[in-house]
Amino acid sequence: AAKRQGSEDIDPATLLAMSLMTERMRWLCVCLMIVTCTGRIAPRAVGLRGRTLQRPSAAPSLQAGSQFGMKSAPSAAASQRVVAMPRRSLIAACILPLFACLQIAVADDESALSSSSTSALAYFSGGDLRLLQPVFDDIRYLGVRETKVGELQLVDGSTMPVVEVRYDTRKVGYKRILGAFWRGVDPTRTAQQGQFGTPGPTVIWSGSDEERLLAQESLRRLDASGIYRGKPIATLVRDAAGARFSASPPAEQQWYLSNPEAYKKLMDKTGRKKWLEDTFKPIKTTACEGSVCGFVYFPCTVENGCSGVMQGNWP
Repeated sequence: AAKRQGSEDIDPATLLAMSLMTERMRWLCVCLMIVTCTGRIAPRAVGLRGRTLQRPSAAPSLQAGSQFGMKSAPSAAASQRVVAMPRRSLIAACILPLFACLQIAVADDESALSSSSTSALAYFSGGDLRLLQPVFDDIRYLGVRETKVGELQLVDGSTMPVVEVRYDTRKVGYKRILGAFWRGVDPTRTAQQGQFGTPGPTVIWSGSDEERLLAQESLRRLDASGIYRGKPIATLVRDAAGARFSASPPAEQQWYLSNPEAYKKLMDKTGRKKWLEDTFKPIKTTACEGSVCGFVYFPCTVENGCSGVMQGNWP
């Protein structure tokens, strides 16, 4: 599978272990600080409490008070008992934060492991990345966690512009990610024709044999649906094994959000918006079947298999 730049020499499991160790050490430091501070305060609090209660039993004021029925000063044993109670409370105050910190550290470790095991990456090329990235951001509600534009550095030294899609495999499958890609490009255009003014092919970069087979099957089903009116699909399915991803600068990420008006104008100017609308809009016809004339055909339906590919629910 493709790797991020700078991490090619470190095993992903090692990176995860290092991350967890760093989090664990951070929480242990917090625990030690709490215990140390509490331990310093505890003796002072106990000492102050002791000096307040341990007063001479023969003090004149107390003796005089006893003549009027007032309680005499507590004995030394009673004073020690009163002092022992706060000491036990302070010991508990030291131990409880320690257990709380350890529980938080364990919870963070479990959360990190769960996040790593359920996160997957997918890479796609298809013309101007500023116009391709939104088609994946549109399905964030389904389980897409993050998208980035950048370059994929291949093992042969060449580079390709791509959109990196990180998604939660518990919520959305790879087939649905493929459907979003198909819905945002014209796969019938060759590399020479380019995508609406941007040269280069449309490419699905597979990170495993399973992804490659799914990409090829979705292509076959979409081609057989007839959605493109007889034009063959020219999209390539290429292997991304050994490739490294380099993200573009932050200013180039989610360009369509920071420049909404420019994005709309570019979609219109390149003809991308019109092509997508014309390809998937219903078709009206005056054809007759029996005594009934005039029908509306939907080009992408469950019956022809197109809808299943776009929604990622084909068997």
